[in-house]
Amino acid sequence: MWEKERVAAFDKLVKEEQLDADKLKQVIDRYVYTGQEPLPDPDIVDLIQKPLGILERGPTRKRVLEKVVDFVATFIRGIAA
Repeated sequence: MWEKERVAAFDKLVKEEQLDADKLKQVIDRYVYTGQEPLPDPDIVDLIQKPLGILERGPTRKRVLEKVVDFVATFIRGIAA
């Protein structure tokens, strides 16, 4: 059940933000392993597949970073805690 929710949340994040799923998995794995949040640039920037206008870059990077951190807090650290 929990695994299903985790996969659904991952897929939703990938779809909503148009992210590269493989790169997102690598960023999450590294974050969990090292305990260090991903960097907005290059970690998060590399995930985003859609072209962004200049005004979109900052807010999009920040939003995606927050979603990745929330995902890990909920679905990875939540299980281990």
